Amino acid sequence: MVKLGNLQINIYHRTRKKSPEDARELVREVYEKNERKIKRTAKILRISKNTVKRAIRGPLNDKDKTPKRQPKKIKAEFEKLIVKEAELTGFGYKQLTGYLRKKYGLEFKDYTVKKVFFTGMGE
Repeated sequence: MVKLGNLQINIYHRTRKKSPEDARELVREVYEKNERKIKRTAKILRISKNTVKRAIRGPLNDKDKTPKRQPKKIKAEFEKLIVKEAELTGFGYKQLTGYLRKKYGLEFKDYTVKKVFFTGMGE
């Protein structure tokens, strides 16, 4: 923490917003310079002891935050099918929903086809 008159700036949190890797590197440097004391490092940087431990023991980069299970997400093969059929037929999303229902027996909501239609067509 740096004090500039009445203004107080927390270096760790500022650095963390820009680059998580740099913030963890900062924690590791402060930790080494303070005789490898977790509590002292936490106090200097005004972060928790658990944050210091995580920065020291863990990797520099963040873990992937994508959920492992996404039950409402449409499968990739269905997305490809929707995009392919949209390009072949030239239908809008409402017509395409009915077309997929008749041709393949796939039940999608208009909104789902619309979402894939507008995100998949730009690729």
